[in-house]
Amino acid sequence: MRLDRSLLHSSLSYINANSKKEKNEALVGQVIDGTLHLWQPGFVRVWDAIAVEESEPMFFTVHCDKFTKIVDSCPTSVISMSVKDRKLHISFGKSRVRLPFFESVEREVIPPPDTVSQIVVGSDFIRSLSSGLNFLAKTEHAPQLTCYYVAPLSPGILRVTASDAMKVYISDIEYDDSQTFKPFLLPKECGILMTKMFSRSKEISIGLTEKGVLVLSEVGSERVVASPPFSGNYPDMSKLIDDSTYKLFKANKKELQNMIQLVNITSDMRQVRFSQTNNNLELYATKSQIETDLVLNNVEIFKEFDDLNFNADFFIDCVSAVNGDDVVISHANERMKAYRIDNDERQESYCIVQALSS
Repeated sequence: MRLDRSLLHSSLSYINANSKKEKNEALVGQVIDGTLHLWQPGFVRVWDAIAVEESEPMFFTVHCDKFTKIVDSCPTSVISMSVKDRKLHISFGKSRVRLPFFESVEREVIPPPDTVSQIVVGSDFIRSLSSGLNFLAKTEHAPQLTCYYVAPLSPGILRVTASDAMKVYISDIEYDDSQTFKPFLLPKECGILMTKMFSRSKEISIGLTEKGVLVLSEVGSERVVASPPFSGNYPDMSKLIDDSTYKLFKANKKELQNMIQLVNITSDMRQVRFSQTNNNLELYATKSQIETDLVLNNVEIFKEFDDLNFNADFFIDCVSAVNGDDVVISHANERMKAYRIDNDERQESYCIVQALSS
């Protein structure tokens, strides 16, 4: 068969970037009806397909990394491939490389698994994954908190939640409510993979198999990724907000970020304290040897409140994740000292952060 080397290079780059494989792993290829189907087995499985010319039915399994490096090094725009004596013959110009078959139990390209639950989401889903990344737990002490929780909130509204138990990111996204799906946990690594894989995609299909395997693909594309399931129960984050919610103040997002960064630089404990005085909002660093007088400009105070102390890094994560030019800080839960950070005009995403003891 003959094929465009740039198309094969693109396909192999995609497979290598998205599969989670061991150092030595097989790449399985099969030509069917003028199309080369490629499959990378492993913990995360990846599929792709490209058109070829002058082809006959063919099957091969080769060392993925070596095959990729050979294709990358070929100087011609078109290469030919054939199979003989359990070797893949790769021809370019007057040159040829014979790559031995990789030991594998596979005898054909296994197609992506069938799904029993599936939805199609837009690019705003990928933006939500990117915004929520800093909210996931960094360690495995609570494995479910290293995952995003994706669930239907109401007809036509999909909710993405990310939390490390100290701060919470929530994003509500519209989707076609004629589709039905079950809530699922999306592992952090899979979420990072999706932000890279679908960064330019308009529509993404997310499917679940009967065993809970995630099947991800761009609508209209042959590229598919399957990730193993993550089991566990996700905590009910709705308990962080009660009926006592009320607004405290509204500020310019960029200015608030800069002021907290100044506090972070001067604070020995990376904590920020908000203090309301005569309609001014002042920011203080905890245990600082540097003297500061930081007053937030362009602030609208809705209600008097006692001093509030927050982890400065957590607070910046929350402010950064909210869309828009302004952010509103609201009291959310008295018992749990939870505060909500959102945009006053658009409520599709918001964050919750817990205050520190005075």
